[in-house]
Amino acid sequence: MTVVTWDQALRGLEARLDHAERILSKPGTGEALEPFSPPAVAGPLPPEMAERAQALLLRAEELRGIGEAESARIRGELSRLARRAPIPPRPATSLFETRA
Repeated sequence: MTVVTWDQALRGLEARLDHAERILSKPGTGEALEPFSPPAVAGPLPPEMAERAQALLLRAEELRGIGEAESARIRGELSRLARRAPIPPRPATSLFETRA
């Protein structure tokens, strides 16, 4: 595993959050977000980067909430569709068939 600096790790997280935001802003595209694997970072978080890291954490939590709400909406829609009356089969002959 490659060890990255905290700046690299935070830039990667920012890019991932930007991508997640784009996906959530255009539902129905079928685009998915790859599972997250935290990078190996060199040493503890430097104090001067703590505010930036906290802001990213808050943004990630906000996007997770949006994603969870969208998932719940989709589950509800699928459940509603499953309860609908089935569509009757089409007749074997046309309704406009002329009789001789």
